[in-house]
Amino acid sequence: MSFIRGDFKQSLMAAKCVLADEQFQDEDAFILGLNSLFSLINQNDNEENNFNDATEMWEMATSIFPDSQPLKKFSKYFSENE
Repeated sequence: MSFIRGDFKQSLMAAKCVLADEQFQDEDAFILGLNSLFSLINQNDNEENNFNDATEMWEMATSIFPDSQPLKKFSKYFSENE
C-alpha cells in the first residue's frame, strides 16, 4: 500500500524486509524494491545513491532469477549507464 500512496521510502523498506525474511528468494520483493528506487530517482531524491542501490539490487535479483521477464524490463536502465 505504501507504493500506491507514493511513500516510496516505506515501500522500499518493506521490500528489503521481505527480502531479508525470505533469504532473497522473493522475486516480487525485488520488483517492488526496484520500482520504489526508480520512483525515488524520478523524484530526484538522493539520485546517485538510489541508482547505486538499484544497480546492486538488480544484479542480485538477476543472478537469483536469471530468466525473470519482469526483472529483464529493468535492464534498459542499466545498459544506458554502462
